[in-house]
Amino acid sequence: MIEDAKYNGLWSKVIASTLFKMGVRDICIAPGNRNTPLVISMTSYNGFNCTSHIDERSCAFYGLGLSKITQRPTVIITTSGTATANLYPAIIEANLSQIPLIILTADRPNSLVGTGENQTIQQRDLYGYQVRYFQDLGIPNKNTNTLEGVLKRIYRISMGLNHSMVRENPPGPVHLNAPFNEPLFELKDFDHVSNVESDQNEQIINYPKINYNSIKKDYSFIYKSQKPLVVCGRMNRLYNEIIDFADSINAPILADPLSQVRYNIKHANIISNYDDFLNSNTIEPDFIIRFGDKPISKKLCSLLTEWDHFTLLFSPNGRFNDSASNILSGDLKHNLKLIKTALSPNQFNEKWKDHILKLDNESEKSLPEKYHSSSLNGAQVAIECINSLSSGDTFFIGNSLPIRELDIYTSNTDKKILTIANRGASGIDGIISTALGSSTKCKSNTLLLIGDLSFYHDMNGLLAANRYSLDITIVIGNNNGGGIFKKLSLDKNNKSFNEFWETPTNLDFEKVADLYNFNFYRSKTQEDFSKKLKECLLRKGCNIIEAIIQ
Repeated sequence: MIEDAKYNGLWSKVIASTLFKMGVRDICIAPGNRNTPLVISMTSYNGFNCTSHIDERSCAFYGLGLSKITQRPTVIITTSGTATANLYPAIIEANLSQIPLIILTADRPNSLVGTGENQTIQQRDLYGYQVRYFQDLGIPNKNTNTLEGVLKRIYRISMGLNHSMVRENPPGPVHLNAPFNEPLFELKDFDHVSNVESDQNEQIINYPKINYNSIKKDYSFIYKSQKPLVVCGRMNRLYNEIIDFADSINAPILADPLSQVRYNIKHANIISNYDDFLNSNTIEPDFIIRFGDKPISKKLCSLLTEWDHFTLLFSPNGRFNDSASNILSGDLKHNLKLIKTALSPNQFNEKWKDHILKLDNESEKSLPEKYHSSSLNGAQVAIECINSLSSGDTFFIGNSLPIRELDIYTSNTDKKILTIANRGASGIDGIISTALGSSTKCKSNTLLLIGDLSFYHDMNGLLAANRYSLDITIVIGNNNGGGIFKKLSLDKNNKSFNEFWETPTNLDFEKVADLYNFNFYRSKTQEDFSKKLKECLLRKGCNIIEAIIQ
């Protein structure tokens, strides 16, 4: 019995020190009993940024937000039982967004599973295909060498790295299950926690490189092309090499709002209003060069399916959750140089880019007529959000209507804005917590634009804002329910539509703001909303602006 407590302490200290050495810095903890050895070891270890989250779902999404910025695994720690199941939505999002997470669930001994013991469930392989790897650590014992090896492998798998620290797979979540016998701990077993230096302070990710002959053999269609088109979907950083490449071959760039291309750099090749002009105009490119994930625009995604046979997707992490037939994996900069070398600048039609630019300009001039109104609407809210942000700010965008309105109505700007969203599974849950996690790693303002239903889904997440003195402004686009469902071909006057599709909450968000100690403002006009948003972004603290959408 005493040995159990001793080994629980030993293993927990090894887990903390090994993960720190590999490069982990952020630990999100959902309090409990069975995970106590892990919590003691993590909170006692200098160098870890440990945060506590009462709600496990919020805990996991908060960690997801941290990893979106750091691009390193955040460790999520829970106790046993149904607490572990509440992590699942964030794990799904991390999987599909290729975000590294290490899920560390405490557990009862396996001998108690299926015996009716309290708070005991089958936690092995709980997350199935949504994690890159699962390992049950077994009951702690004196052999820590094997444990260290498992932890190092888990870290590398989460980062998508092989033994040589070369990225060969997409990063993503991994699951470690840690059963502990009782007694769980003796405090004296944690008296001597020795820190170690990290080997991964400045981690450089290397990628496999292909050769020129592979380009020539596998992608012969590029040599016949005359009308190239660059499509940039969601990426976590701006690659200036993409802009230079498009410029060199005279190619227009259709830039998604999450690509870091639309808002970070002003350039004549960057096209913002494609969702509008593609609805009424036919364009006929003959070579598509894609970067990042699929774009938000449904119309553009539909066309990408038609254009697939002459599309080349640059994907550093290889094929993952994408239907593209031709994928060029590995080092992006290296592969761009190969393609550029293979192409002749003289082979492209000089009038092609001018044609696309003309369509873009015409759409930009006509769009204001579609959203101009004396009452506030979603388009105005999205535009004012972009206009109010400054270089260095972070903009987190909720799913459903907010991200689509941003895509349709906002244009190219040179403001250095980092745009983030949970577009892996595009759920409306956990948005607040993810944005708050992201905000802790951002040096300037963090603005969250979210719908009223999505806000309701994650109100628990608001608790972390004041608990950790975070600075964030949250704009709630309140259309009293699922306004996006009005696009469905249904009878909008039918009572069932209101009850089962729009699902209005009829909540007084001012009371919610008061409950969580947020400053609260309400706007019904574009002028008033713009004024209040700019005021909030100038001050520190936690702010909510309810934008009443008509």
